[in-house]
Amino acid sequence: MTRQARGARQTGAVFEVLALSLSVFALLLVLVGRSAWQAHCDRRRARWLKAHLASLDTVNSAISEFGPPWEVINGTGQSLYLWKSPPAEAFPQGTGLLIVNLVTDQAGHVKRASWETRGA
Repeated sequence: MTRQARGARQTGAVFEVLALSLSVFALLLVLVGRSAWQAHCDRRRARWLKAHLASLDTVNSAISEFGPPWEVINGTGQSLYLWKSPPAEAFPQGTGLLIVNLVTDQAGHVKRASWETRGA
């Protein structure tokens, strides 16, 4: 084997190691970036929900802002309104299933508002 052939072979091996290292680094960068983006979306959704749920005073304002509820459960003296995202599109995107709960009195005034995520 000539010196020139050995040098070309070594250059090819160095290129292969470099290409493999760059591929692994790019994969890790994508995975970390995706996780960071999902965490950012979840924090943004939490801030949005905190602000919007605190400002709700009647169920009509909630329906105008969030759209029709997924489910309404009427009880004695109060009602429970549920929104789920997905499929509701009025809420910011995040990971998992978002469930928004509103408890209202007979007049439709919001007594309690809460939210939770499942499967995140």
